[in-house]
Amino acid sequence: KYIEPARPGPAEVARTYLDNLGKTQSDRTLGLCVSPDTQVVGISKGAGSDIIWRRTAKELVESEKRERQVLQTVEATHVKMVDETLAIVEVEFRNQFIKGRAVYTLTKEGGKWQIASLVMQTRLASDR
Repeated sequence: KYIEPARPGPAEVARTYLDNLGKTQSDRTLGLCVSPDTQVVGISKGAGSDIIWRRTAKELVESEKRERQVLQTVEATHVKMVDETLAIVEVEFRNQFIKGRAVYTLTKEGGKWQIASLVMQTRLASDR
C-alpha cells in the first residue's frame, strides 16, 4: 500500500521513498525525486571502492521492481535544514537481509520537497 503524507517534509519524503522502494511502487517512488535522472550512489560497507555503484533513480526503481518485495524498517531519522529550500536527511534502516544508512539531499525549489541526490551505504544484517 502506498503511503502519502498529507504535508510531507524532508524526513517524510525520505521515509516514504524507502517504504515505496521496498514495496516496488515505482511511479510513486520516482515522483519523490527531482527527476528520474536523480543520481543514486550505493556503497557496500567494507567491500572496497570496486563495489560502489551509481544509477539513476529510474534505473534503481526498475531493478528493484524485478526483485522480491522487502519491507524496510526505518530506525532513525535526522534532518538538517540548510535553509528554507535545502535539507539533508540521514536515515538508518534495516530489513531482514541488510542494515543501511542513507543520506538524502532534498530541495523545495518548485514548491514541494523532492530528492535531489541519494547516497546509500549497506552491510549484511549479521555484520556489526
